[in-house]
Amino acid sequence: TGGDDNKVKVWLINKPEPVLTLTGHSTSVECVSFDPEERQLAAGSLGGALRIWDLNEGRALLSLGNHRSKVTACDFSDDSKLLVSGSMDTNAKVWDLRARNCCQTIKGHSKEINGVAFSPDGRWVLSVGEDCLAQVWDLTASRVLFEFHHDGPINTFAFHPSDVVMATGSSDRTVKVWDLESNRMLASTPADTTKVRCVGFAPYCRGQTLVAAGEDCVKAWKWEDPVVV
Repeated sequence: TGGDDNKVKVWLINKPEPVLTLTGHSTSVECVSFDPEERQLAAGSLGGALRIWDLNEGRALLSLGNHRSKVTACDFSDDSKLLVSGSMDTNAKVWDLRARNCCQTIKGHSKEINGVAFSPDGRWVLSVGEDCLAQVWDLTASRVLFEFHHDGPINTFAFHPSDVVMATGSSDRTVKVWDLESNRMLASTPADTTKVRCVGFAPYCRGQTLVAAGEDCVKAWKWEDPVVV
C-alpha cells in the first residue's frame, strides 16, 4: 500500500502490522506494483517520481523521475526488464530498468491516464484514461494498434487469463469486453447504478466469468452472454 505519509508498506494478509516499510518518496504515494516474482516493488508519487525497491533487502534500487505530474499507475513486464507508468500529465512511459532510463514515451491520451499494463505476452501496452479511451500500443512500431471507446472515463481494465481479450470498466456504468485480434467489442453489460471501479476475469472457470465492482456492490457476469450470475 502507498499513502499520504510518502511511504510504501508491505503487509501479510494475516498480520496486523506491516512486514516492511519503504521510504524515499518526498510526496504521497499514488500507485504500487509488484514484479511477477515479487522480488521488486515499484511505486509512483504525486510529484511524478518512480522508485523501485528490492524486497528481499528492503533497499531502493532505482529512482526514476520524468513525469510532469502525478504517477497514477505502473506495471512490470513479465521478465521484469521493463516498467510502464501512466500519469496525470497524459503520457505513458516505458522504462528500461537495466539501462535505468526512459526508452519510450507514449503520447495518445488527451486527459489523465487511469491505468497502464503490459499485455500478458509482452507485445503490447494498454492504457486507459479520463478521455474515455482505451489504447493498445505496439511498442516495436511505437503506434496505436487499437482504440476502444466508452461514454465516460475508463477507470479499470483486465486481461483475460488465456484468450486475447480484455475488459474495461467505466464511469458510464458499463463493462465492455473487447477482442484484441479483431478489434471489435464482444459484449457489453447493461448500465449499472454506479461507476465501475474494478474488473477482473475469474481464473477458476477459465475466464468465463467477469467480476465487476461498483461503488455500492460487486456483480459477476457470464460475459459471453452478459447476465448476472
